[in-house]
Amino acid sequence: MLSAGKTIENIYPDRYADATSDFSGTIDGVTVENITAANVERCIIVTGVKNSKKGTNYVKNVVLKNFSLIYTDMSKESPLYTAYLPEYENEYPDSVRFFNLSAFGIWARHTDGLKIENFAVQPPDHTSRSEFVFRDVLNLSDESA
Repeated sequence: MLSAGKTIENIYPDRYADATSDFSGTIDGVTVENITAANVERCIIVTGVKNSKKGTNYVKNVVLKNFSLIYTDMSKESPLYTAYLPEYENEYPDSVRFFNLSAFGIWARHTDGLKIENFAVQPPDHTSRSEFVFRDVLNLSDESA
């Protein structure tokens, strides 16, 4: 659920990025709140994109507020996880590429202005993952406790 009055614009997903991509779309000022979910299988992912020729296009000013997540008892989580995730500069990064991440709560990358408020997650049994993983995250505010 996006909070009322928020707009995401100029996002034109394409299966493949190429030299004609203008890299100009933005996601800025999004609040996701009051989320309760059971039988969760994946973490929350907040990510912008990085391009070696055009720079980093950050997701900006995201608020995640009032989350209560409980993982499934029948998690398909692999005991091994991906510590490093490539940028996939030349192709659209399908969500399946993000399945085996190193976080069970929030995994964020290329984000400027991430505020976390009242975020609770019950991890899967026997996980070695961290609750939060932040890579290239600027202006982080964690009020989840």
